[in-house]
Amino acid sequence: MDEYAILSYVTKQGRTPFDDWYDGLDAQAARRVYEALTRTEEGNLGDTKSVGKGVMERRMHQRP
Repeated sequence: MDEYAILSYVTKQGRTPFDDWYDGLDAQAARRVYEALTRTEEGNLGDTKSVGKGVMERRMHQRP
């Protein structure tokens, strides 16, 4: 099974919007997102959609 690296967008100001969003999640939602990202890195892409230029979006069908 392939393994994937997850990269985060960093603004010119050095901020990472994903981290800002993730830090605002409650513990249960953060755990679900963390588990989904871990599975993605291990090659289990789950429900993903290409958004172009090699960028994939992982969709979760439960509200975090």
